[in-house]
Amino acid sequence: MEIEAAVLRLEPGTKILCDGAIHEIDSVVSVDAVLIKNICDGVLSTVPIYKLKPYAERQVAAAELVVSDMLKKHLDEASAREVILREYAGRRLTKDDMAKLMTALGMKPTRIYEFLRILRKDSRPKAIASRRRGPKPGTTKLSPQKEAIIVSVINMHRKSKKPTRLKAIYDDIERQCANAGLPCPSRETMRDRIENHGRELAFRQRLGRKRAREATTPKPGVIRTSHALALVEMDHSPLDMILVDRVHRKHIGRAYLSVMVDAHTRVVLGFMLSLGGPSIMTVALLTTHSILCKDKWLAERGITDLSWPMYGVYKVSRTDNADEFHSDEYADGCKAWGIDPPTFRDIGKKEQGAIVERIIGTIQCRVERAPGATGNGVKHRQEYDPTHDSVMTIEEAEEWLAYEILGVYHNDTHSELGMSPTAAWRQAHMTPEGLRLPPIVTSQRKLLLDFLPSETRLVTAAGIHLLGDRYWAPALNPLVGSKEPVTVKYDERNMATIFVRTETGDYIDVPYADHAKPALPLWEIKAMRKEKALEAVRQYDPAIKHNARNKQAEIVDKAKKSTRERRRQERLAEADKATGVSRTSSKPVAPPSITPRLDYSVRPSIDVGDEV
Repeated sequence: MEIEAAVLRLEPGTKILCDGAIHEIDSVVSVDAVLIKNICDGVLSTVPIYKLKPYAERQVAAAELVVSDMLKKHLDEASAREVILREYAGRRLTKDDMAKLMTALGMKPTRIYEFLRILRKDSRPKAIASRRRGPKPGTTKLSPQKEAIIVSVINMHRKSKKPTRLKAIYDDIERQCANAGLPCPSRETMRDRIENHGRELAFRQRLGRKRAREATTPKPGVIRTSHALALVEMDHSPLDMILVDRVHRKHIGRAYLSVMVDAHTRVVLGFMLSLGGPSIMTVALLTTHSILCKDKWLAERGITDLSWPMYGVYKVSRTDNADEFHSDEYADGCKAWGIDPPTFRDIGKKEQGAIVERIIGTIQCRVERAPGATGNGVKHRQEYDPTHDSVMTIEEAEEWLAYEILGVYHNDTHSELGMSPTAAWRQAHMTPEGLRLPPIVTSQRKLLLDFLPSETRLVTAAGIHLLGDRYWAPALNPLVGSKEPVTVKYDERNMATIFVRTETGDYIDVPYADHAKPALPLWEIKAMRKEKALEAVRQYDPAIKHNARNKQAEIVDKAKKSTRERRRQERLAEADKATGVSRTSSKPVAPPSITPRLDYSVRPSIDVGDEV
């Protein structure tokens, strides 16, 4: 039936539309033209076939009838009328015909004649359909000045980064209308304009600016992949749970949850928790954990009743624009293992990483049931204090998440896949010959080292200086004195050994030069150094320093005076020897040829003589 409706048969007697009027094909004139007859007046005309349109004996599709100012019930009513009037459109009406039409349609003759006149020009049912009462959608009764004021105020508040109350928008519109000498529109009118021009403002007070914009911005894109491991997405988020330490069971704050997801099957390839913020080290551990088989990881945590068969080197990753994803270490690691350069979302476009964002959101929703859960924010938890209920360490939280992801999420039916992620992973690797699994990475050490943080250093006779420590190994002898720096990799979890990359891509293990130093993580080393620096500041008395400096200044001043006096005596002695004058007194004596100076401190006396 659908094929018949989509094909126009060019045969004599077929009814067609031409220029909006109903015609009937009389005969085929040529390969590109037909002779048609108007069924109303019987006029014959030859027209090219491209002008012909099908004439449906039934109601046309609803999609063709949707008009902005018509309701569906009006179109249905018009279609029923057109069916009744169709046979009378091509001839003159008799009294009996009019009586039948008046009975069938319930209309007066003038209205019937009007409909027939319309249908002779346009045979579509919508031509005689009633229009929606009231103003047409999109029309406004406000003056252009008021509309301009409302739109300008809405745009001004949309650009603001602060949460916006609707009352503040109302007040600004009222004020500007008053300044312009215009009556203020009603609250209902202003709210309608906000819904049309800035729907996010209605959500901003409750959700905040960022989430309100996300809730009202369309995101029609689709992430398409052809096979498993073709695209993975990575992201970090603070875990909505307060953790405790292993020793005293005191709360220590929230950990960061890092997740890698396969976009094709929606399986979680790997995850990890870290107390520090996201870093190159976090990305290295997450990438290594995701690529490798997980049997050893599960056994170390005593998880024997679950399986995690998802692993493999992926083709390309998509991440946000965090510094750790833009690092040279991650790019070099991808290149070493045949992974395409990472792709990045546009700034502010979270929907471009929708898969991992949604899975992290799903995990966070499940975390709300755990003790110590913080919820989405202060408003969400209200008077509940999660620090009082926090009971899990980071290791216990990691095990709890493993059961949530492997036991629940991987086996739940995914709404978009129509199957569980585990079933989708199995189906993605099914071939006509059976299951075809991805290759297993056997060099786990090299995989981790290729993604670890790195620095470039020169190898000196004292070894390699890195992050305040000195390292040495006999294998570095050929590199001593070279002007070419080497790439040094380090694992922040254990700084007792660093790894120097050679030209062949292998790594040399280089331990501490002082073998007695304990193996500690980098964060603990930094904390110890900071504590020592603070202790040194606490033990140091600045008054002792200032007193010593003052004493030094006094010694220097005294020495300068003594030196100047001695040199003066030597000059006088040389002068006496040259002139032959002996100085018996230490007081200087004026030479006889020099007139004594006047004593200006004595009051002068005036001798008044005789008058002239």
